[in-house]
Amino acid sequence: MKGQTMNACVSNDGCTQHKSLGPLANLWKRITRWYELTRQRHQLEQMSDAGLKDLGLSRADIYKEIERPFWDDPFCK
Repeated sequence: MKGQTMNACVSNDGCTQHKSLGPLANLWKRITRWYELTRQRHQLEQMSDAGLKDLGLSRADIYKEIERPFWDDPFCK
């Protein structure tokens, strides 16, 4: 249809990328995702044991998660 654009997604190392975005935009998206993962892992580390229990997580689960490298994205397999 006129005026509409479609973004085709392709898989690159298991991660979704958009063809309409340039390589620099895809790199920027990946870097911001890595930053977000690092931030979330730090927040988990700061949570109390009671808060972790509410989430169904143990301190051992958190230590295992925060030891992962920043580029290790659990949703990007």
